[in-house]
This record gives sequence, structure tokens and C-alpha cells, in this order.
Amino acid sequence: MKNFKAGLISLFVFVLAPYSNADDGALYDKKPSKDSSFVRLINVENHTRTVKADSQKIASATPGEVTKYAPIDKGTYTFEVGEFNVKVNVPEKSKLSFFVKDNKLNHIIQPRNNSKRAATISLFNLSDALVSLEAGKSRKAVLKDIELSSVKSRSVNPMKLSFHVSDNASTSLQTPSVTLKRGIDSDIVIYNGLMSKALVLTESEW
Repeated sequence: MKNFKAGLISLFVFVLAPYSNADDGALYDKKPSKDSSFVRLINVENHTRTVKADSQKIASATPGEVTKYAPIDKGTYTFEVGEFNVKVNVPEKSKLSFFVKDNKLNHIIQPRNNSKRAATISLFNLSDALVSLEAGKSRKAVLKDIELSSVKSRSVNPMKLSFHVSDNASTSLQTPSVTLKRGIDSDIVIYNGLMSKALVLTESEW
């Protein structure tokens, strides 16, 4: 844990997301094809959760953990996390992030990463306020006014720098240095932790 200043001093939690291993008996092919889609679980709750597709386990995540993307064929599935479920049509060459928020199972669909030249930075807003992403000491705007339960992304040059995630209430959380790499999506997730807002960082080639 680290202390961050946001008007008054508040306690924020920063987590470098560990990865969960997909279940051996899952319904997906471990070696994705060129048309594969991917699913993962972002666990913003305070207890361990498991995501399933048509009753078959994909992965489990501890609090504040983001699972690896697991490949899955296109099609319609019933996804479950705990007592919550939702039927989703999975298009090909896409990636889906599932999370429980506001007593329901939510998901965000994005196109699969297809750029090997640029780096990509994304901010997932799973908090309760609009947020923006700013870069480095200059606090230059990178992504602005991200709605609740949504994501914004931007292609950027490969580099190493820290970011600030801020809302309209003058709350600001700073990440450690993030290494942006060609062909890699770097994700920042902001959510409501037990005591206050928290961040998770993760990256994927997908």
C-alpha cells in the first residue's frame, strides 16, 4: 500500500496484477488461431471469483487480480461469475473483459490487438466517477473523460513513463513507471477498493 495525496491524504491501493492460470478442462483451445477471441476476468471485489462459460471454468482471480486472456471460439455463451450470469455473443478476433459491479456481471468488448509497431495504453474505468489519464510530470492529457464501466485506448510510441489517473473531484492516483512496448497492450484499471480507489496494471499481446 502507498499513501497518495488527493486534497486530503487518502490511502490508495496499487496492485501489479498477478495472472491466474486457465483451467485445464476449459472449453477453449490453448493455442489460439488467427481468428480466436479472448476472455478474462477483472476481479474488483473483495473475495475470490471464478469465471465460467457454459458452466465450464475459464479462470479464477483473487481480489484485485486480472486473469490472463483465455482463447475462445466465436459464438454465443452464457458467462457466469458467482451468482451472476449474462449471455454474450462473442465475435471473432475480439477480447472481452468481465467484471462484477453494481450487483451484475458486466463485460467490455474490444477488438483484438493487430498492431506490432505501436504500443497501446488503455484505461478501464470500473470506478464510480468519470476519469482521465495523464502522462508523466507534465500531466499531459492522454485519455479524457472515460465513462463508467467503459474503456478508452490510444496508440503511443514505445517508452517508459508514469501516469496519473484523475477524476473531477481532484482525486489523483499515480502509477509507477510503465514500459510501453511495441505490439503490447498496457492496461490500467481503476476501481473502488475497500478503503478508496485502487489501480491495477496489466499487459497483453492480444
